[in-house]
Amino acid sequence: IARPPVGFSLVMNLEDHFGDIIRKARQASDIPLEVAAAAAGLSEAEQIDPDDAVLLLIDHQSGLFQLVRDIELPTLRAHVTALAKVARLAKVPTFTTASVPDGPNGPLIPEIHQSNPDAVYIPRTGQINAWDNPAWVKAIKATKRKTLLLAGTLTSVCMAFPTLSALAAGYKVFAIVDASGNWSKMATDLTIARVAQAGARPIDTNGDSDSTAATKENGELSVPQVCSWCSIPTLASKSLADTNG
Repeated sequence: IARPPVGFSLVMNLEDHFGDIIRKARQASDIPLEVAAAAAGLSEAEQIDPDDAVLLLIDHQSGLFQLVRDIELPTLRAHVTALAKVARLAKVPTFTTASVPDGPNGPLIPEIHQSNPDAVYIPRTGQINAWDNPAWVKAIKATKRKTLLLAGTLTSVCMAFPTLSALAAGYKVFAIVDASGNWSKMATDLTIARVAQAGARPIDTNGDSDSTAATKENGELSVPQVCSWCSIPTLASKSLADTNG
């Protein structure tokens, strides 16, 4: 599959382009994920395999949220919460961390661990880049998984820095842009271009969650449900209509 040109608005919504095709292919016959994805024109490099994935939610803290200007805060909270819910249902290991939570950055938003009690919080001791925390890297390595679904606030730092470090360490990284937040749209656009040039795959919450739902044999998970968690009523209605049709 051709990679989109590097530049502004690189968010790649896998659900819009591929999710429905893959779901229908797998429903029609009991075939492996890689076969269904290939039939949809989706290369192995662009797949999200829940059995190889780890969700990393970095610095979604109440104080840092006050600096966010490129996305509405209720929407950002809904997206992060949706990721946590989907990860739990799909049995994707989830790690969280916070930067100086006792200071002005504030604590993690409570919805994450409320929605996913299985998520593991890994404290760090002052490192700006979560990847510089040995305990963080050790926990990820212990999963023996190589696909990282990563979001962080602020996007230019808390998402970008560990994304670049993980890529350098040989991981495949899906950077979930709309579950991160930044001080300006320009800063976000430049960060997307930066991580994409390094090899990351920018994606949005709906694309990440629906791709996970589409490729996980889990009766509890559905595209309309994910859309409702993400506060996307139009997409949810469309998905329902397609299903009923």
